[in-house]
Amino acid sequence: MYILELIIKKLTQRLEKPTYDPMQEGEVNENEDYEACEHTFMPIDSTRETLSCTKCGFLVKKSELKNKNFFMK
Repeated sequence: MYILELIIKKLTQRLEKPTYDPMQEGEVNENEDYEACEHTFMPIDSTRETLSCTKCGFLVKKSELKNKNFFMK
């Protein structure tokens, strides 16, 4: 029985194809999507401190955003 298992194991190792890793390809695309996105942020919790982009899903704290209105400080 052990010999049969060993033979099957060796045969399947030869037939294995390289696995596709979507995370490696996705990292490049996510960075490009993030840079090309015109962010429109909406609050995602009741405290309105955590914001998410409606288009790409980028998360950011409200304190990290700079104010576009330069009259307000």
